[in-house]
Amino acid sequence: MLHERFIILLNNLSPYDFQRKLRTQVLGVITLDIALQRFIWHNRHHTAQIESLIISKGW
Repeated sequence: MLHERFIILLNNLSPYDFQRKLRTQVLGVITLDIALQRFIWHNRHHTAQIESLIISKGW
């Protein structure tokens, strides 16, 4: 449900909105576009970890 709401939000942003900046403790100042790319990578990383565990444990 949270991801569905997130998609609705993203679909309503303008190209300008993706260039807006935010500050993170780790990366410093980045654009929303970069933050979203990092978010996607992070989710894929977790999915790969889960898939690897499933394979190694034979679940």
